[in-house]
Amino acid sequence: MRSLSSLPISKLPVQHDASKLSSKISLSSSRHLSSNPNLIEPSIHCDQSHRLYDWCHLRSPTILDPKRATFSSRSLSPSMNPPIVEKVRPYPRKTDINSMSNIREITLTTKLSHSPCTIVHDTPALVFSIGGYTGNFFHDFNDGFVPLFITINTLFPDQEVTLVITNYTEWWYGKYEAILPQFSSRPIINLDNQTVSHCFPSVVAGLITHGPMTINPNLMPHRKSFIDFHALLEEGYRKCLVWPPPKIKSKPRLVLVSRSGAVGRVILNQDNVIKAAQEEGFDVVIFEPSAYTYLCDVYRLINGSHAIMGVHGAALTHSLFLQPGAAFIQVVPLGGDWLARTYFRNLAKGMKLEYMEYKVQPEESSLVEKYGKDHIMIRDPNSITNTNWSALHNIYLRSQDVRLDIGRFRSCLKMAYAKAKRSMEHQGNETLASKTTNGSLSSAWALIQSLQGEPIICDRTHDNYDWCFLNRPTILDSNSTTFYTIGSQHSQNPTTKPTIMEKVRPYPRKWENFTMSLVSEITLTTSLLDKPCEIYHESPALVFSVSGYTGNFFHDFNDGIIPLYVTINTLFPDQDVTLVIADFTNWWYSKYEVLLRALTKHGIVNLANQTSTHCFPSTAVGLISHGPMTILPNDHPYHKSSFLDFRSLLEIAYTKCHATPPPPLKEGKPRLVFMSRAGKVGRVILNQHEIIKAAEKAGFDVVLFQPTKFTYLCDAYRLINGSHGMIGVHGAALTHSLFLRPGSVLIQIVPLGNEWLADSYFKNLANSLKFEYVEYIIRAKESSLAEQYGLNHKIVTNPSLIIRGNWSALDSIYLKGQDVTLDLNRFRTYIEIAYSKAK
Repeated sequence: MRSLSSLPISKLPVQHDASKLSSKISLSSSRHLSSNPNLIEPSIHCDQSHRLYDWCHLRSPTILDPKRATFSSRSLSPSMNPPIVEKVRPYPRKTDINSMSNIREITLTTKLSHSPCTIVHDTPALVFSIGGYTGNFFHDFNDGFVPLFITINTLFPDQEVTLVITNYTEWWYGKYEAILPQFSSRPIINLDNQTVSHCFPSVVAGLITHGPMTINPNLMPHRKSFIDFHALLEEGYRKCLVWPPPKIKSKPRLVLVSRSGAVGRVILNQDNVIKAAQEEGFDVVIFEPSAYTYLCDVYRLINGSHAIMGVHGAALTHSLFLQPGAAFIQVVPLGGDWLARTYFRNLAKGMKLEYMEYKVQPEESSLVEKYGKDHIMIRDPNSITNTNWSALHNIYLRSQDVRLDIGRFRSCLKMAYAKAKRSMEHQGNETLASKTTNGSLSSAWALIQSLQGEPIICDRTHDNYDWCFLNRPTILDSNSTTFYTIGSQHSQNPTTKPTIMEKVRPYPRKWENFTMSLVSEITLTTSLLDKPCEIYHESPALVFSVSGYTGNFFHDFNDGIIPLYVTINTLFPDQDVTLVIADFTNWWYSKYEVLLRALTKHGIVNLANQTSTHCFPSTAVGLISHGPMTILPNDHPYHKSSFLDFRSLLEIAYTKCHATPPPPLKEGKPRLVFMSRAGKVGRVILNQHEIIKAAEKAGFDVVLFQPTKFTYLCDAYRLINGSHGMIGVHGAALTHSLFLRPGSVLIQIVPLGNEWLADSYFKNLANSLKFEYVEYIIRAKESSLAEQYGLNHKIVTNPSLIIRGNWSALDSIYLKGQDVTLDLNRFRTYIEIAYSKAK
């Protein structure tokens, strides 16, 4: 059973005695409480069982008396119990008595207050301190932002909060202003300078930590991880203005975190280290941060680099800004083993960095000169540091410098270079794609920026889509699927400005005439509609169709969800939108409802059943597509989006929904999801049973998965996301590989005539999602077409000749008219390769 301390606030049982927590109380008890929060009997729940932190929750409408740092109840429900009082110092270093003595104590009480509310907030308060070791970059994150992320995602996973901060300093706010809105969109309250009362629905005081530089997904309701924390940092820092970093050369960039002066852990032969790194192939950038370093600049430098190295110290916390897959070299001085392992090795693992440790030998430490190589401080640092923090701090951290053995260090540099080179190639492929695409995000963004004054902006230059943007307040006349301008001077004075009208079929397959004929046409006009607004929306409308090939799982994503994601991140990168859907079907909405909620917080407007007028600040019609199963990273200055970001959105959506648990993993065996096809659908594996046995013999735990149009996607996500690989013949069902985690194995079996489709769709997808991709291209004798037409027929010997310009032949012969019988001996080689990657 989950610990109460890991439950969201909304699921916590009511506790009238904060010292007695009962795990037997129903976790759903809060569902039966009165809908009026003012009638809830006040209670306090505290968790004081942890070594590093305490937190308490006053479950009642509450009022803050800032002078006394006291939160009192304002519930209208009389309590039969005596008032409860709890005191918390909201900083997660409970065992550090000296540090905690400087943290302001916060009081929570169920005692009723009749004081009036000066300022009323509609979100719970989360109270924490930035005292303690704040000002040290490591502690700012280890004791501050990482616990704040954990606490919000543990206690308020689906809720906004108001941050109330004590021991406040203006420099701290100035330094971290870019990321604070990612934790809460509400203004921050500086508890120390308040002179008026504040009222909240409830209050939590204290921060939860999982240990030094650790985020444990198993302790989080939605299994948030350091990757999610990094995504939060990226969202914050990519929006702020920055000086451009050094131009990336054709070499992987290594950021060398430098130390100088009498601070300890200085690399005394840094110039030699830089030269060695350059000789191995790195472009080296020296980085020596201070308390006043502008983090937007730092983020852009490090996030655009491919490796970081430095001696153990607070500045290595900047490795949080690296992209997953980058190389991280930590130089570990004598006596620093435990700290290095506990702090930055944990961080590197959580961030999916390629981590390497270079442990300093005694002869490389300056302590040898001071104490001699036979001194116990040199021979056995652990005997000194295990019980004596003062000695660790004063001797091994503050008084030790290092002079690296360049010959020995080169081997570490060589490994780091190989890993960094791979990281650069991944980043480089994305950058190249964004520059060469005909439908790059920057072109759409630039078009909008260049035509800001125009009432209607359209882009009809692409082969597969059109889009138009009515850049005025608009009103929707649902009877005619037309968006009119509200109060437009163009419509009011037609003699000087002619009416503008544009029509769009909002589905990204405009080259297919028949398909597009099934898509509703949407009209945008600067004409005025003489009707009142009956429903107002605060966000722009984005109109698209779910007609066309909707119902085929591949097309649902390729022509729908993925272009929708691209369009939102192109046209509305910093805005929420209201989705207005043409050609709506209830089954589609039910199937993708969970995912749609991750794309917008507003209700969906079904264009087909509206009887009222709707008004919006502006309206975009149409979806932008980058091509088959492709998301080209956004080279808009602050909004670089990729398939990995799209997958993060899927994870955010599908980890929230209830799902049937998949079969348990078999100990020591990677799970392979086998995408099965049956019946007269084409591309069936006729010897499927033998293939499964071969996969099991190779070491896989095989789970059969045969999805239908009505498969519950929360169940599918949970099964596939918890697996290590997927195998199947080219077909729409392989789109479920979107649910695999990066690093998983995807085996695509490619029938005759399917090579182009296989490359364009799922090989592209696999590369973008960082899968280990394995392709098994069948030979003529493995195809059922050989039996039907003979091995020497041109349908078998030259499929490209048949297919060229003839989609009907591709569909009827090579997709629907072909099954496969795999050569077991040949296939075993591929499955063994796949197993080694999945393991």
